[in-house]
Amino acid sequence: MNSRILQCIQHHLRQLGSFNLYFKFDCCELFCCLGYHLIKEFLPSESPFLKIDWAKQLMDQKILVFAYGSNLHIHRMRDRAPSATVLNIGYVHSRRIMFRKRSVDGSSKADASFTGDIRDRVWGVVYQMSKQDKSALDNYESLGIGYDEVAVDVFISDQHRTRALAYIARQESLDEDLEPYCWYVEFIRHGALHHRLPMCYIQHELSVNFVSDPDVVRRQTNQRLLRGDC
Repeated sequence: MNSRILQCIQHHLRQLGSFNLYFKFDCCELFCCLGYHLIKEFLPSESPFLKIDWAKQLMDQKILVFAYGSNLHIHRMRDRAPSATVLNIGYVHSRRIMFRKRSVDGSSKADASFTGDIRDRVWGVVYQMSKQDKSALDNYESLGIGYDEVAVDVFISDQHRTRALAYIARQESLDEDLEPYCWYVEFIRHGALHHRLPMCYIQHELSVNFVSDPDVVRRQTNQRLLRGDC
């Protein structure tokens, strides 16, 4: 291989590797981006192909996220990911919502726990959002610390399903002795009612014990967001 081409590949792979730490492109996108940089090295500068902002094209791509916890509430999600738009409601099977994920605020948060029983379902909303907002949402959800990112099949109906990413609690972050804060449960229940999730699911799966948040400022901040005042 021409040494100049080899050096170019090595250089851009290092750059893209660093870039990918923040924006999580998949392998196909990375190699497309690498191909663009290689072509850019050897095409005439006036080529129309080079006038396209390919980095922006990649960044403008949308990601599908399945929300089943407090992000069900549109105000909560938009506060974290302004580009988020609702595509569908649906469910994942063989999982059940459980409030046992340990949070840094001293309470428990929701987890779509795997049960292996196909009769179990976790209902939620499929959001579409930009890569930038997904990256910000990862930080809110403590990706890699409290939650892992898992691709799930979301059933929109018995005949139609879509693939989306969901935050699933890591095994080491589970704690059966904690309970969620009141405002957290309200986010979920209000969101579920707003999106018209099945009433039997709301009544049976989302009727859980909760505790009052001892942090007054945090409690009031979340209550304002619930009302849409923020």
